[in-house]
Amino acid sequence: MERKWWLVIGSGGCIVAAFLACFAGLLILGIILQDVTTEIPISGGRPASHTPAEEPPSPTPPPPTPTPIPPTDTPVPPTDTPTPVSPTDTPTLVLPTDTPTPVPPTPVPPTPTPVPPTPTDTPVPGPVAGETRVWEKDGSVVVYIPPGEFLMGLSLYPEGSEYPQHTVYVDGFWIGKYEVTMAQYRRCVEAGACHRTEELYARKPEDFPVVYVNWYRAQEYAQWAGGRLPTEAEWEKAARGTDGRTYPWGDMWDPTRCNTKDSGPGGRTPVGAYSPAGDSPYGVSDMAGNVWEWTSSLLRPYPYNPSDGREDPHSKEDRVIRGGGWSYVADNSRSWIRYAAPPGEGRRSLGFRLVYPVAP
Repeated sequence: MERKWWLVIGSGGCIVAAFLACFAGLLILGIILQDVTTEIPISGGRPASHTPAEEPPSPTPPPPTPTPIPPTDTPVPPTDTPTPVSPTDTPTLVLPTDTPTPVPPTPVPPTPTPVPPTPTDTPVPGPVAGETRVWEKDGSVVVYIPPGEFLMGLSLYPEGSEYPQHTVYVDGFWIGKYEVTMAQYRRCVEAGACHRTEELYARKPEDFPVVYVNWYRAQEYAQWAGGRLPTEAEWEKAARGTDGRTYPWGDMWDPTRCNTKDSGPGGRTPVGAYSPAGDSPYGVSDMAGNVWEWTSSLLRPYPYNPSDGREDPHSKEDRVIRGGGWSYVADNSRSWIRYAAPPGEGRRSLGFRLVYPVAP
């Protein structure tokens, strides 16, 4: 009986010893595992390698060993902050977000700005030779004489005042198609701008050229009407054109084309009575016969030069008259003939016509 008791006690002691030995072994194993975990870096998962003592030290310094982070049983709550991803060659998938992607605006084509037309050098057509218009102030029909050169004078008679024939340039101008009539001059008198003449009260048709008007009275009318007396160069070009003809209609005398002593009725005729047969190359009437006409020029030797003083408006010298008259023979109606008269003298066969500043 006693022997069985000891057997029981021995068996229980063995069990206790075995339990203590297991507990001690577990404790030792825990300590060992703790030491091993301390030496293993978190980032690598493997123990740090050591360079053998027999190998020479490497010139490259070892990379810094990260500070080991002891394990913790505290759970780390998840956060909404995304873990930064180191750049790699692999494309990173970007998750869609709720932020709307901006849509670029649709381009609107620019509105074309109207460009004004570029001015060109195309000349504006001007008046043509022989074109007619009406000067409103006094109702005169005016004819356009184009600019250019013409033959002035005559070279047959060296002793004459028309010698020598020469080329003269004149600018374009508008000249009255007819001489100033009695009706036109009467309106100037009634306007208080012109002096009265006895001729106005004679029983003559109103479409006769006005006469007994001296050079100064003609200037008064010109100022009222807005014109001027022609120079003798302008008058001659309007009468004979550019080819040097003798009469307005050509080189041959024709008594049916003008009013002179040789073929006329013995007095004045209405302006334009011999038109168009007796007109000049530009269509100007009565440039031969009917009445002489005042010009602005002084009687000076040729060649004609408007800058030599012959166009002085203040001189009291004789002024050139042109065209012949109803009481003079045919020779005086040649287009190149020039005579002169005192500026203060009015005659029964002396009238005038004007040049007008008509706009182009």
